[in-house]
Amino acid sequence: MFIDYQVLIANLAVDIKQHLISLELSDEAGIKSDRATLKLSDPEGNLPIPAKGTRLSVTIQNTHMGDFIIDEVSLSGPPNQMTIQAKGANLRDQLRSPKSRSWHQKKLVDIVTTVANDNGLKPKIAEVFTPIVIDHIDQTEESDINFLSRIALDHGAIVKPMMEHLVFVERGKTKTATGKQLSPITISKINKWNLKAPDRQYYKSVMAKYHSAEGGKTEHVKVGNGEPIYTIKMVYPT
Repeated sequence: MFIDYQVLIANLAVDIKQHLISLELSDEAGIKSDRATLKLSDPEGNLPIPAKGTRLSVTIQNTHMGDFIIDEVSLSGPPNQMTIQAKGANLRDQLRSPKSRSWHQKKLVDIVTTVANDNGLKPKIAEVFTPIVIDHIDQTEESDINFLSRIALDHGAIVKPMMEHLVFVERGKTKTATGKQLSPITISKINKWNLKAPDRQYYKSVMAKYHSAEGGKTEHVKVGNGEPIYTIKMVYPT
């Protein structure tokens, strides 16, 4: 299957398709930036070296995959090759700036919407989170993206700035923020594949805490058996 693609690098008048060896995109969530890695052939050794901070755009099959900012360029040989590393341009600096504020008796969607508006983004929130009310949560010298990532972790969600939107959706679901099912993609031909299976930390049980109005103390509820135990930091109301 032929895959149509386009890679544009600002101020670089070069046909990337004539030099491309490989293109790798990493789609991350939360505080991690998306990554793009291009490996180019440079047999004549005359490819211009793009400056750090240059914008790079990737489109595959007429779908815009994102804009990236070049942060590293390396050369190697023989054969002469250039490797360009770029980070996603979606994660704005202000999303990383620490803030301190408290939220009390707020709907989850209202918190996400406020943070999105504060950063000049449009919220896209899965409808499943509409009824959730957070009793109390503090943001103390913490960036907005880290704060929302913490909330997302506690509610089985992922948060990600995408272009002009701030997306907050269910983790592991093949649905859009509006709840529509994504169409499957059939891959008919694979030239090369590999599998990495790192040793990851898996939790065997989860513990949640809530305030008991009757007993006047914090109680615990655990689901699952064995260790390690993942403890949700938020204390829920009765």
